[in-house]
Amino acid sequence: MNPLDLQNTFAENVRSSAPCLPAGRVETLENYDFDLATFYSKNRLGFRKAIPVNNHYKLAGSGYVSTSADIAKFGQAYLNSEVLDKTVLSKFLTSENINGNPTYYGLGWQVSEDKKGRAFFGHVGNGVGGYSNLFIYPKEQMVFSILINCTKPQIQDILDNSIDLIISNS
Repeated sequence: MNPLDLQNTFAENVRSSAPCLPAGRVETLENYDFDLATFYSKNRLGFRKAIPVNNHYKLAGSGYVSTSADIAKFGQAYLNSEVLDKTVLSKFLTSENINGNPTYYGLGWQVSEDKKGRAFFGHVGNGVGGYSNLFIYPKEQMVFSILINCTKPQIQDILDNSIDLIISNS
């Protein structure tokens, strides 16, 4: 059963950096519907291949291998309220307060506004060799899924400006 139709999202394999594949899916990497990326880290001298890591121990946070298309499907399911009932969903999408100050973070989701005051929710992730953005703009009915195969590429402002241009020109 695959209710969100995420065909290219898998848990990372405990014994290697390859994804765990569901029983009966495929047996070799040659049968993947996507190419596995080479991961990089960036420092003051430039790019180098990232050290291999096994993220399986933090499966809920970053132990999955996916594609931008599958992550966009996941975001669209949130946008369409197909993931959770509205009561539970509100816990994910309501900013918590600490000492009366908003955290701009719900249950696992950034809940904020962009520089133009447009409400969005989503998540930015960073790990060894990878960086991800998932932003969902409910009013605009838009989902943005951006994956970069580099640790801390330091381009968030460029990504934010690109999203702004797309929304502004829609």
